[in-house]
Amino acid sequence: MIGLYQSGETPLHRLPAGAKLIGLAAVAAVLSATRDITLLSAALAAAVALVGLGRLDLRQVIRQLAMPFGLIAIVAAGHALFGDAEAAAVLLLRFGALLLLAVVVTATTRLTAMADAVLVLLRPLRRLGV
Repeated sequence: MIGLYQSGETPLHRLPAGAKLIGLAAVAAVLSATRDITLLSAALAAAVALVGLGRLDLRQVIRQLAMPFGLIAIVAAGHALFGDAEAAAVLLLRFGALLLLAVVVTATTRLTAMADAVLVLLRPLRRLGV
């Protein structure tokens, strides 16, 4: 993660790390609960727009997405090959959006800010002995 941060002065860079992490978790929950192609397509389009808003280096973004998206594409191809094209589309759209959003969060958040946010977000677990 250390080498994944891309410095910048965009609105995404200025958002607090905790807000980004909570937002990513909320989007993941919503996208995991739906098979609506329209909603999933909109989420992917929004993720692409955020790459532009964050002024991220597209070569780095593509490099980060290549391996995980390649694996997802193979699984989706299997779904399509065995007759479930809708499941393949849902898989590609859902994970495409989530992977891209995760890259945006990682690329616009310093490692130290991310670590601090995780510690704050996990602090309530102390009561449970964690």
